[in-house]
Amino acid sequence: MAQEDGSDKGSDKGSGSAKFDPVILRDRYQIDPAQHIPDLDMPNARAFVATDKRNNQRNLYALVCEGHLPPRINLMRKLRGVTSPGLIPLIEWGTVDWPPIEGRCVSVVYERPMGGRVMKSMDAVFQPVPDQQFIKTIVKPLIAALTEIQSHSTVHRAIRPTNLYWIDKEQTRIALGDCTTSPPGYHQPMICETVESGMAAPEGRGAGYYPEDMYALGATLVAISMGRCALVHESDDTILTHKINNGSYATVVGEERVPLGIIELVRGMLVDDPDQRWTLEAIDMWMNGRRMNPMQTKQDKRSQRPFMFRNTEYFTRRALAHALTRDWEAGATPLMEGKVEIWLRRGLELHELADSVANVIRASGARAKDVGMARDMAMASALTLMDPAAPIRYGRLRIHMEAFGTALAISLTKKQDIRPYVDLVQKDFSKTWIAAQESFSTDHGRYGAEFREMQTYLTQATKGGGVERCLYEMTEYVACRSSLLKDQCVLEIADLLPALERVSGKVDPKTPPTDRHVVAFIAARYAKDTMPQIHAMNDTDPRKATLGMLAVLALVQWKMGPPSLPGLASWLGGLMTPVIESYHGRDRRRQLEKEVPKLVRKGNLPELFKLLDNAEERQADFDDFAVARLQYAQAAQQVAALESGNFRVSENSEKLGQQVAASISAAVSILAVIFVLLAHLV
Repeated sequence: MAQEDGSDKGSDKGSGSAKFDPVILRDRYQIDPAQHIPDLDMPNARAFVATDKRNNQRNLYALVCEGHLPPRINLMRKLRGVTSPGLIPLIEWGTVDWPPIEGRCVSVVYERPMGGRVMKSMDAVFQPVPDQQFIKTIVKPLIAALTEIQSHSTVHRAIRPTNLYWIDKEQTRIALGDCTTSPPGYHQPMICETVESGMAAPEGRGAGYYPEDMYALGATLVAISMGRCALVHESDDTILTHKINNGSYATVVGEERVPLGIIELVRGMLVDDPDQRWTLEAIDMWMNGRRMNPMQTKQDKRSQRPFMFRNTEYFTRRALAHALTRDWEAGATPLMEGKVEIWLRRGLELHELADSVANVIRASGARAKDVGMARDMAMASALTLMDPAAPIRYGRLRIHMEAFGTALAISLTKKQDIRPYVDLVQKDFSKTWIAAQESFSTDHGRYGAEFREMQTYLTQATKGGGVERCLYEMTEYVACRSSLLKDQCVLEIADLLPALERVSGKVDPKTPPTDRHVVAFIAARYAKDTMPQIHAMNDTDPRKATLGMLAVLALVQWKMGPPSLPGLASWLGGLMTPVIESYHGRDRRRQLEKEVPKLVRKGNLPELFKLLDNAEERQADFDDFAVARLQYAQAAQQVAALESGNFRVSENSEKLGQQVAASISAAVSILAVIFVLLAHLV
């Protein structure tokens, strides 16, 4: 089960063993890398002492995202400055230079909970709050926190026993911890995840909706009320299978003793049907003394005749679909051979579903023994039809539709195979998924439009397209994944050029600063003004491509700043040889070679571009070159004529030559006579 063990963090450089100077966030909050607080670490972030320079009496700490998982920047924006009982206040957030990794990290400053964690690990045992105080001390503050979070149109998705804190040293006030430093649901223990979310891989769970938070809080209350987690030694697969077969309430509570006063509350929050699960309004009525109708768990239709798979009997389509998914290769046989279709038709009498499953299998043309995209896509479609609320299951992929972009980002970061994502987009699996859903949502149209747009990008092999463009289009706040910008945490277009400036002296100067990720990041974040320049960058002519590279970065600097980028300008200046050599005149080339270093020192990319792509100078160079070519052609013709003996001068030229020759001869004769006379006289 998940622990707060920092398993997704980076190296141990940030552990506080080394001595580094404090860094400043937003010119106000000082974060000390030398003062690590291990007890407040999160799985994707380390905790350090923070100080408010305007009020050093405040107890603060900072979570620094040293890990490689994308934090929830949009949630940081929403929760900044929000105060509520049951919620640790998020004071400030932003990126900082972080010496332990020699790069930049996202950091989040919170008020420090002085009483520590309620439950330090999922296998911890502690003295629970007395039953008579449980609702006042635990339930009411946490419900207030969820009410505040929902009022900001967001979800927490990190509610678990190990993410609860005592605000005061006396341990009388409880609060939910951080939910921004990791992807939603990524580090949730299986006991706190709904069946649908638990079936997905951690990166594929997605933010979900309010019912997911209600479910997680219900499971958390059970553990907190008992002072331990009863299922800590069970595997995730065992817990999930038990939930599918027996229901969440029976799995989470079982035979354990839960305070009598919250049994009805917990039962309502752990209902597996999200439409029947208690809402905040229902909980508010319950806390005000209104007796609620007991929740009746909606059971999946059960077959009178079980389906045998791997020596186990399955009575519901969800249970069978999950079993087939767990053993993908073995699961292909009953699906592709039509055995599942027959069971759906005869055992469950779901004739329309059976027809749909049969159609997708037949249309694929694949067989059970085949191995490849056609078979796997047919299985994915059939499994989605059997259990529409489950994640998309394709080969080893397990993701909910809303988490597609986040899962792709994490897979790229971990250097995992991304071919399954490409397959799903190219085959437009969104159509199959939307058609299988039992109720319509406004999100469905958005998913379909996104997939069609991604198909367009995948057909673009040049920079500005491909899977890189899909990544940045589908994830609003994922950092640029360029290898040039490792540990630079470039979240927004305004961060890009300063980051390139910082790394300009550390990279091979012959490497262009515009790799596929950088260009895709620009295209996704600033497509309105930069696409013409990006198209030029992809030109086969080296001059046009080089100018396009300079043009797109110059445009970003002109729009976003900063005013001076000497390092980046020097980097680009060294790559401008194809542009300079494209001028024909040697004098012009020499002049450009003198002027470029001057503009490089100024760090002004727009001026550098204007110098190298001056329309008037380019036209003058073209005209001069045309004249020179004509003169050269004429001279070449004359040389050829002379060599062949066919050279003929014009009549006027011949007469003029004769006159000049006669005059010269007469002058020479006169001079000769004068010299002779002078000699005799002497």
